[in-house]
Parts: sequence; C-alpha cells; structure tokens
Amino acid sequence: MSLTVNGKAYDFSDMTIETLPGVAEYVTSINYDDEVALKPVFGKSRIPLGYAQGKFKGSGSLTILREGYLILNQAAEALGGIYFMPPFPIVVSYGTDGEPTSIDTLPLVKFQKRSRKQMQAESEDAADVTLDFQFFGMPTEAGV
Repeated sequence: MSLTVNGKAYDFSDMTIETLPGVAEYVTSINYDDEVALKPVFGKSRIPLGYAQGKFKGSGSLTILREGYLILNQAAEALGGIYFMPPFPIVVSYGTDGEPTSIDTLPLVKFQKRSRKQMQAESEDAADVTLDFQFFGMPTEAGV
C-alpha cells in the first residue's frame, strides 16, 4: 500500500532484490515471513495468566527462472550444491514515485528445499524453480 492517497502503490517493478551475483535479475517472486511462538501460561484456572515467548523463526521462498537457477546451481557445485552454500543476505528494496525507499534485509539465508515447475503444453508460463529458505538472525527494516 502506498503512503499517499491516489498515488502509485508498490508493485514488482518497484522492487530491487540483491542476492547472489548474476542471479537477482532472474527472480520472479520472493516471499518471506518471521514469527515468534507464543504459549499461554496457566495457573490453577483455565484462564491464561499470561504468556511465554518461544523461539524466533524466519522463512521464505524465492522463485527464479530456470536460466538463473542453472547459474546459481553451477556456482554452488564447487561447494557441494545449493544446500551447502555458506549463508548469505538477501536485501529487498521497495521504491516508487515520490515515496521513500523501504529496505528489508534478511540475514544469513540458507536454502532448504527446491521445487521445479515443469512446462505444460499450451502454457504461457516460463519454467522456474522455487527455493524455500530459512534465515537466521532478526531481519531489519529501514526507510531511506
């Protein structure tokens, strides 16, 4: 949602993704979320007296065109494949006309799953690969 009334809202073309060299321009989507588990704390009654916080978890997915995946996979082969790459950050910047740039940084990203989309007859979609990941450390959000 844009900060101005009747202004242009952020869309995919307003987003810049900085990740592994030579790969970012092939990204077609990125999704990420984080959470902290909450558990109710009970005394003698059935009504919670409060809560306890659990552990932090950050996860997401990156969808990349097959061509970009092949570049990434080839670079990762020397390390034993994409699951054995060292952690790296992903920086997502949002900027649109007349609005301040918003920057999300996901620290220490590690891939944990890959899903390949196969081409189907009569389909206009390109072949792509979705890489699920976890990130370790608190993400940062900044406005410039």
